[in-house]
Amino acid sequence: MKKLLIYCFFIALSSSVQAQLLWEVSGKGLRQKSYIFATEKLIPISFLDSIPKVYECYAKCPVVITEMLLNTDERGEIEKAALLPHGQSIANLYSSEDYEFIDSTLSHTLKIDFSYLSNLRPIFLTELYKTELYKTHLNFQEEHSSEMFFQLVATEQGRKIIPLDNTIETTHMTFYRKNIDTQATELLRLLLYPDAEIRQAKEIVRLYKKGLLYDIAYAIQAPSNKTSFNYSDYLFIKQRNNRWISQLDALMKGQSCFIVLNASYLGGEEGLLQLLRKEGFRVKRVN
Repeated sequence: MKKLLIYCFFIALSSSVQAQLLWEVSGKGLRQKSYIFATEKLIPISFLDSIPKVYECYAKCPVVITEMLLNTDERGEIEKAALLPHGQSIANLYSSEDYEFIDSTLSHTLKIDFSYLSNLRPIFLTELYKTELYKTHLNFQEEHSSEMFFQLVATEQGRKIIPLDNTIETTHMTFYRKNIDTQATELLRLLLYPDAEIRQAKEIVRLYKKGLLYDIAYAIQAPSNKTSFNYSDYLFIKQRNNRWISQLDALMKGQSCFIVLNASYLGGEEGLLQLLRKEGFRVKRVN
């Protein structure tokens, strides 16, 4: 009984430590504090009003740091990267039966003739279909998503925005992090079992609203996760985090930064919060 109580105590303590979306970074010679805020595209802007001090901390920082910053003149490169290699089409990746199923499902869901989509990479089609699932089952509205809020506000205010990835790095992460065969397999699985994707998305939203960043990391990398955002994606998150650490170190030394990143990058042993601590920074909750 005593051991059980001690175990429960540590579980509760662990949960209270994890439950946070806004973090303060100091120490290691920083002259000014910086802040890290976890985002999630399925969360509406209105939810930000429930997070204590998030606007106050944002107002203190002359610089906003984001994952990426897409300029209008770079969108052409992104669109080219979304295409399959010359001469290939989705039909080459599947049996005739599976292709007919994909054609029928995507044409019906996306309200687009599939012939216009058949030269796109499967991972791009996966994201299009997931967006429609989110709209239908989670009331997702892109125009009300909180994910880009601080970047858009910073743009309106003329505040400096620094992306951690350039166009080439963003393109690689978006379209090339998985080989074509893996992309094709995951697209078909998603169309066959959309309920699993919906359940996972709802779970991520639930964990996010509770501020459980570690739990989000574990949900993504868990062997039981067979959705389109899984352990192989988590490996790329780890790679990205290790690359970003040195950039953040240099950027925070120069000025106070408001760092806005998806929640999937922050929690867990390989998350940015833990990596910053390993680098000697003090990372604590903003109460």
